[in-house]
Amino acid sequence: MLWSFATQKIFGENGKVPVQEHRDLVQNRVSELESEIRALKNFHNTLSPINQLPAEILSNIFLQVSSVTREDSLFWIQLSHVCQHWRDVALDCAALWSDVSFFNHGLFAATMLSRSKNAPLTMKFDEIEVQNRQLAVLLKIADQRHRLRSLTLQKFGDFPLRPLLSEITAAPILEELRLCGNADSCLVPPFLEGGAPSLKHLQISGCHLKKWAHLPLGAEMRTLDLEFQTGITKSGKTPSRQDLFDSLQAMPLLRKLRLAGVLPGGIHHEPLPATFQPIPCPNLQTLEIVSGPRQMIDFFQKLRLPSLKEICISFSNRIVYKAELLEEFLGSLRELWSDVVEGGFRTLRLCHLSHDEGSNRSLWFEFNPPTGSSRKEPYTLILANMTHPNIVQAMSIIKRCWDASKLRVLDLLMRDKTLREVDWISAFGDLPEIRYIMLDDAIAVDHLSDALLNQVDSGTEPSSFIALHTVILEECFVEQGPLRRLAEGLKTRSTRRPHGLASMRVTRSMQGRLGPLNPLRIHGIDCWGINKEEFGTLMNDIPPEVEIVWDSGRTGSGFVEGCVTTWT
Repeated sequence: MLWSFATQKIFGENGKVPVQEHRDLVQNRVSELESEIRALKNFHNTLSPINQLPAEILSNIFLQVSSVTREDSLFWIQLSHVCQHWRDVALDCAALWSDVSFFNHGLFAATMLSRSKNAPLTMKFDEIEVQNRQLAVLLKIADQRHRLRSLTLQKFGDFPLRPLLSEITAAPILEELRLCGNADSCLVPPFLEGGAPSLKHLQISGCHLKKWAHLPLGAEMRTLDLEFQTGITKSGKTPSRQDLFDSLQAMPLLRKLRLAGVLPGGIHHEPLPATFQPIPCPNLQTLEIVSGPRQMIDFFQKLRLPSLKEICISFSNRIVYKAELLEEFLGSLRELWSDVVEGGFRTLRLCHLSHDEGSNRSLWFEFNPPTGSSRKEPYTLILANMTHPNIVQAMSIIKRCWDASKLRVLDLLMRDKTLREVDWISAFGDLPEIRYIMLDDAIAVDHLSDALLNQVDSGTEPSSFIALHTVILEECFVEQGPLRRLAEGLKTRSTRRPHGLASMRVTRSMQGRLGPLNPLRIHGIDCWGINKEEFGTLMNDIPPEVEIVWDSGRTGSGFVEGCVTTWT
């Protein structure tokens, strides 16, 4: 074997120099060779196609990969362990380290902060307990306030936010601020006393204020989310009407607004000046309010919302609401938003309007695009967690206050499963455009079948649900008998349905995989109670005009997985 000259020379020194000196020569030579091998391997790696990419492009790839796992782990750091070239690029990419992570109790947070150089910082801290090591890093980040771009503090322990936030006296490039605390009055000077002119997203939950003016609100704000249990201060005070409206007027770019426990309690008792003009919110698209109905009506009267697309209203738990108040509330909304609702609803959701229990009662509206838009979705009504008296009462109020004649999709997530035949007829039977009904209970299927069949059995021409062509059952136990009766009921409507229904689609996220719905169809999604053999028998018994699709991912005793024309 041929050796390099340097190696041959060491071999030739055998017996000519002291042993220890010779061992040192050998060890030095080994170190030289290992260094050469590493250099050759590194050079070999640089010749690979991906390492021919410019460092800027490789850095962008690292950033994209890290964004996938950054929320859940530090796995992305392995990118810097592939080869020396990748490590050099990763360590030189300050943006890769600027999203400071506190995984593993923040052991790596200080390293990330030092590697981020002068890049804008993103920091999210949601640990249950704050250790000294973590606190030291948090204070270092606070000291770098001039490069803070996003700050999220979600704490559940006893660590007070105020000492930490008091270090952040100004944040010139801060765009996002989220604070979720434990009623600590943390938003007080000197926090952001020098301003945060770039702030676009502000979320405050669980904290208390001393003054409304301490909120860092500005002209660049796009999203404002404020949630307080009993007012913005510990004593339960809310902002004055003037303060609230002045703030909204100063945020012309606001697109999303959520206010919980913020609306002034006695605002409707204060007379408006004769010169008062409603506050325009030209870009506001999403509005969510948690308060009492009269407070909300008065609040809405003072706003102009030309771009509104969605609104969610939740009534405060501590107040009992009667049907008369709900009717007044819906009627007032119709008048206030006449320009917005002219195009109709895409979705209206009512959730648990019963006042005998503690959970929230809420209304959620999603409006169609402005008049003239080519995109028109079916008008969908969702009634969730409501008892049958609530449903009948709510539908009576809705039909008096709003135009429900174009309702096409009805989704019932019922609580007591006792919507009887007479309730089906009185609540929904006079709505001529209902084409899809979604249910989550077999008893509701029985009563709907009764409503469809009894008019035919009595010898009269069907006058209710004349446009109905599809019933969708979701996550419920249902057997052959109810399905057979429902198919018979659908058949009775086959001669009364309007033309052109075959091409309609249901606009609900979980229905995305259904594809075009045929004119007469029963679709079971994740339902059980019938096996493949029973399904075959059922298909021989039902009218040929009706198609049944059974889409079940369940397996085990009593559940089946598979596919037929209509078995998936």
